[in-house]
Amino acid sequence: GRWICPQPERAPAAKLAPNPPGRVVWRALARPRLLVVYVCGVALSFTNWFLNTWGPALFLDAGVSGVGRASAFASAFSLPILVGLPISGMLIDHLPGMRSRARFLVGLLGVAAGCIVALGLGMRYQARPVVLLAIAIGVVAFSFGGWPPLYVFLSAEAPPHRLGLTYGLANTAWQGGAVSAPLIGGWLR
Repeated sequence: GRWICPQPERAPAAKLAPNPPGRVVWRALARPRLLVVYVCGVALSFTNWFLNTWGPALFLDAGVSGVGRASAFASAFSLPILVGLPISGMLIDHLPGMRSRARFLVGLLGVAAGCIVALGLGMRYQARPVVLLAIAIGVVAFSFGGWPPLYVFLSAEAPPHRLGLTYGLANTAWQGGAVSAPLIGGWLR
């Protein structure tokens, strides 16, 4: 542990009064800004898992022949992640203040939502698979770009002495979006 996370020198912390577990969880859950972060993360997880699960079927429905070719098309969804995460992280670090960072996140989510609508329209009107792939890559790029800002907001809004609990609650909520995506996608299909 000392090489992974060495402890910085600091003054001794004041003793915290013990709280019942229910109250501790409620304080980490009930902050309005944290609730927004949780919901945004659920939407991002849902979107990404939906595309990852149903991507090959999307291309089969669009006319790509064979599961292998459809899966190859769908595997291209991962390419924008390699670019989207570091660029988004770099940009969020250079924005001054939480308000401009929030606008950045809203912009990313808005563009991702627009790409989702375009993908749905492309499917409805039988766009070529290459067009659908380009739109789906946009969805993935902008939705994955939302993760660095969410982690910035999560660490800024979490109660300092409940950071681990807040991260655990956030990831639990976000995995709820991931688990529900294949089920809801199957039901919609």
